[in-house]
Amino acid sequence: MGPPPVKYVTTSDGLSIAYAVSGDGPPLVFMPTALNHIQLLWQESYVRLWLEGLAVRFRLIQYDSRGRGMSSRGMPADLTLADCCLDLPAVVGRLELSPFVLLTSSPIESYVAVRYTIENPGQVRALVLASPIVHGEAVPRVWIGSFAEENWDAFLRNLASFNGVSDLEAAVARMKQSVTQEDWLTKGGLPRRLTWRAICRG
Repeated sequence: MGPPPVKYVTTSDGLSIAYAVSGDGPPLVFMPTALNHIQLLWQESYVRLWLEGLAVRFRLIQYDSRGRGMSSRGMPADLTLADCCLDLPAVVGRLELSPFVLLTSSPIESYVAVRYTIENPGQVRALVLASPIVHGEAVPRVWIGSFAEENWDAFLRNLASFNGVSDLEAAVARMKQSVTQEDWLTKGGLPRRLTWRAICRG
């Protein structure tokens, strides 16, 4: 199974969000990872097998959040968590999804998923949080600054090594297509503001 065709939807604040749909069955929204690119993820063998398995059982919806993949890039310095919460509703609204399963494994997207579920309980059939953060201070500073700011290439190689990829340089090249250093540093700092109390209060 190859990567599905990419389509676009515009958010309420005017950004372009890339999304793709594959498979058939009850809808499942697979939210963006920290280094998301809805087409290039299908080139990662360990991810592709997972995506193919999901597409067999579900109508699988993927999207690139703002500042990632094929969606709008160049995030402003004053980007907020509230801004990041506008991407999911745009995709859900375009596809008229309800009810659906929501799956996420990213700190920021975990926040988005929980906020969306609280505000739209009738639309979410199930919420799956893979490794969510309990408190923003748990996010290592090396992930949001310092190392990433000082040596972007070395930072990406370190991430690729952590994932156990077979072709390190190819993996780094894909990461560079997924996010720029500037967008990583801008958006990457947002999780440090998070606590579950803040999430539940909005």
